[in-house]
Amino acid sequence: MSGLRGRYLVPFSVVPLSPTNIGKVGRTLVSSYRAKDVADAYPSAVGLDVSDACNIACTVCSREIDWDKRHTSILKLRDFVHIFDQIRPVYLSLSGYGETLLNKELPAMIAHATKAGSRVNVVSNGTLLDETRARALLDAGLAKLKVSIDGADPEVYAKHRVGADLEKVLHNVERLLLMRDALRLPSPVVEIQFVLFRENIDQVCKLIELCHQRLPGVEPNLLVMFTYGKQAGFVERSIPDHDVDALAELGRARVLATKYGFRRTLGSIDAAIVQLTRDLSDAPCYVPWYSCLISTDGEVYPCCYHSIRGVSVGNVLREPFAEIWNGQRMRAFRHALREKRCADKVCASCRYEDAPMERVFGVVDRVPGLGR
Repeated sequence: MSGLRGRYLVPFSVVPLSPTNIGKVGRTLVSSYRAKDVADAYPSAVGLDVSDACNIACTVCSREIDWDKRHTSILKLRDFVHIFDQIRPVYLSLSGYGETLLNKELPAMIAHATKAGSRVNVVSNGTLLDETRARALLDAGLAKLKVSIDGADPEVYAKHRVGADLEKVLHNVERLLLMRDALRLPSPVVEIQFVLFRENIDQVCKLIELCHQRLPGVEPNLLVMFTYGKQAGFVERSIPDHDVDALAELGRARVLATKYGFRRTLGSIDAAIVQLTRDLSDAPCYVPWYSCLISTDGEVYPCCYHSIRGVSVGNVLREPFAEIWNGQRMRAFRHALREKRCADKVCASCRYEDAPMERVFGVVDRVPGLGR
């Protein structure tokens, strides 16, 4: 069963949602549909940074380009519990501006959230995914693992992920899959996260072939590089709108993904094409009604893209989440986003749209008595 495909609401596992979680997602849907300044439900999806420390240097990472350094590099388990227990989201994405596996308390965090009924997703560069850590993730009940790979050729990968070795990462992923299957576990689902930028667009088809040949059941998910309000350093590396070579490569990738039955990859390719060919500055966005991002310091942001030089709406380690989620700053942000999305510089440069949410709402609008 799949969740909503927005910023964090994504397919996590073949295991159906519980009735309680279905109810939570339903309430979030209604809240997003109404799109009032005050949200009617807590977010169903939350991104929570657990590590701003890293063991490698990536050329297109915010850490290397323009990172707003925080005081806390590793989220402590007690702070995680304090934050999580206030929200208890259906979908929880554990990431950060560093490597998640550097947080030694990560398995305990996953176990705590999983026991409460959340589907937990972890983003990792895969370099530290040894047998011990892999077993800890499996034992904790991880629902999904996203492994970031920005090149299928070893030399391209090494150029953009300085200090990492592609073959080692692939070996680590293969071992995790073998361990998961040996234990007959339905999860974690494993996905390759591939950020598209100028210098690696020619690697897309190669990555699809690589997954097909070496990682059965694993698909690439393509993400167009974000510019955080068209900031210097990001713009120079990102793919320009209507780039002919990029669109041609995505077209070839689409044929290949269709050949191998990579449905998730196909969806991300289609989304990337839309982002590169259509002005989305005023497209509807419902993220602040169903999701938010929380940093290692407890700062709450309306979405993950506002966490770099963006707007914090409160700190959950200093004030209750309930007061932040519908506080004055969050209400003002929702109001401005609904009135004119591109008035905010980060939102204006955002290439992402909530098309799946719009389709759901389009159906609801046709039901007598339910239209907005």
